[in-house]
Amino acid sequence: MNPNEKAFRLALAAVKQEVDRRLEAFPRGKVRDAEALSPSAGEMMEILREFTLRGGKRFRAAVSLYGYRCFSDRQDDAVWNIAMSMELVQSYLLIHDDVIDEDAVRRGGSTVHCAYEAIHRARFSRREPRHFGVSMAVMCGDLAGALAFEALNRACIEARVRERILAAMTRMLFLVIHGESMDVLSESEENVTEEHVRRIYALKVSAYTLEGPLHMGALLAGAAVEDLERLTRYALPLGEAFQIQDDILGLFGNEEKTGKPLGSDIKAGKRTLLVLKALENAPPGERAFLEARLGNRRLEPGDLERIRGIVRDSGALAYAVALARRLGDEAREALRGARWRAEGLGFLEGAVAFVQDRDY
Repeated sequence: MNPNEKAFRLALAAVKQEVDRRLEAFPRGKVRDAEALSPSAGEMMEILREFTLRGGKRFRAAVSLYGYRCFSDRQDDAVWNIAMSMELVQSYLLIHDDVIDEDAVRRGGSTVHCAYEAIHRARFSRREPRHFGVSMAVMCGDLAGALAFEALNRACIEARVRERILAAMTRMLFLVIHGESMDVLSESEENVTEEHVRRIYALKVSAYTLEGPLHMGALLAGAAVEDLERLTRYALPLGEAFQIQDDILGLFGNEEKTGKPLGSDIKAGKRTLLVLKALENAPPGERAFLEARLGNRRLEPGDLERIRGIVRDSGALAYAVALARRLGDEAREALRGARWRAEGLGFLEGAVAFVQDRDY
């Protein structure tokens, strides 16, 4: 592990500890407010609180903090509100994503729609448990999104700066939601190309994993337009690399580390870059086998192992690994010549190494 990556991991752990402390306090007060409305409102807040605190690297929170520290060493509490807001946005998007993908596990625990489905089975007999679970999860995700904006609004930021930060937040969500819609459509479309998949990655992942959080932290610190443009040149390729590595871990990773079942993308019918390249390059019989299992929720024992073999033997895995590394190198190159604070630059350089080598 190189020194930048080691420093990055230490910084990430420190940010996680502080953000978790703040997240625990913020929703706790909201639970009390919700309980005053109704028991079910209090229960939803508690489910959201547990889901948000369950785990996660707090990567986006850290990115926003070090976007700020690229340009300022002031101890401004507002940056922690931005960091906390990023994690609430993460909950908002993950809860909805789990509904879309019909996933049952997130961060080693039940997804929100499955938790509510279990609540329905235990308490009610009218209507259908699955629909109830989905309906309540959609609202719980919406609640997380609303709380993300409240966390931002609590920051004591001068009005003009706050407007620019809120504009960055809404642009980020605009991009990621359209990226998600393109992803859903791609599961039904016939002629999905690599360019199309990479466009989805840029919108779905780069925008809210890196570009949005970086811009929001940098705007708080007073960064110039050219600084924001350089941050974008860094964020876009690294976000793609992040998602490609996520795809690899989703098929070849360790479930205990990732917190999600292996093969969930296959079961959801997602045409990830790995799947796309395997379908392009595999022999006809193997291609037909893979096509037949995309979107199949009930894979037979041994199917995943055969799919892994197809992905490896077709060269798709090697292609994805090489592309992720090249994209990471592009991100690193974007930092060359930046006259920013060493603390922030070191973190961004360490993030490249982390994304290229991460196993969770």
